[in-house]
Amino acid sequence: MCLLAIVISSETVDLETAKKELVDRHNYYRDQHRVSKLRKNDGIEEIAQQFSKKLIEKGQLVRSANKYKGEPLGENLYYGLNSGYVGTEPVDVWYKGEEKFDYKANKMTEGTGHFTQLVWKNTKEIGCGISQDAEGGYYVVCNYYPAGNYFGEYIKNVFPKKDSGNVAEEDEEKDEEKVKEKVVEDTKKELEQFKKDALDRHNYYRTKHGVGKLERDSKLEKIAMDSAKKMVKNGEFKQTDEKMNDEPIGQNLLKIIGAVPDGAESTNQWYSGVKNYDFENPGYQNEAGGFTQIVWKNTKKIGCGYACEGSSCFATCVYYPAGNYETLFEENVFPEK
Repeated sequence: MCLLAIVISSETVDLETAKKELVDRHNYYRDQHRVSKLRKNDGIEEIAQQFSKKLIEKGQLVRSANKYKGEPLGENLYYGLNSGYVGTEPVDVWYKGEEKFDYKANKMTEGTGHFTQLVWKNTKEIGCGISQDAEGGYYVVCNYYPAGNYFGEYIKNVFPKKDSGNVAEEDEEKDEEKVKEKVVEDTKKELEQFKKDALDRHNYYRTKHGVGKLERDSKLEKIAMDSAKKMVKNGEFKQTDEKMNDEPIGQNLLKIIGAVPDGAESTNQWYSGVKNYDFENPGYQNEAGGFTQIVWKNTKKIGCGYACEGSSCFATCVYYPAGNYETLFEENVFPEK
């Protein structure tokens, strides 16, 4: 998550001065990326300070569930032993993700999340906390409001440095309509890839278990998308009540945090229930239902989709005819060939 500083200093740190330096360092980098300065918020600072103390108790960097005005806060964490630079080094470490960030991708990539939150245009306020542990190390927490790193919003919140020569459009060219068109285009491509990858991985597993391949169905895909949108709105799992040809449909569900869902990986997680299924005693078995629906012989059609809000996504695939009927496992679920 963050790096450990290896230079040890015995200097006494004025924590209030260091907190101010942290804010100033953020604004130094934000200015380079053509976004407005952050304002220090005393309430958010107190939240960050209290969590930095909790990190000492935990003895490791773990993310909080901190909120402000009922909304999740953005967060960057750091631990270091160099007291002389505790007001600047954490921000410099977080900023290193800029080297890996693809300004054309419109999404966070591995190792870039600290940087993108640091320069996120729509973030307006910051509060940082610093606490020292018994070994002399410093836990640093910075919280941000509104939070950054929202899916589909990178192109209008993360800009290249001034005079960087980057081919990305300049601010004045990033009008709202172009941004919307780009976001819609990227989202459609990612969603279509998810559906294709999910279908391919389902059929890979079905072939291994000696049953026929599934076909995509547009009606089922609409049901899946509507179901995912409802789940992300309510923030919880809920099976769809929709039917096809007046018959119930099967469904697999998954929640993903901090990444756009991957069709193949989602299917892998559902299939992993194979380890819990006893083929010698056919029937519905706990923690194997996702697997048995994937390889259910009588299922012929599939529709998949996902929806995201903030850093949370819900992914789902629905099936027709449905599987997992209690008396029909022996004739529908087979071991690998």
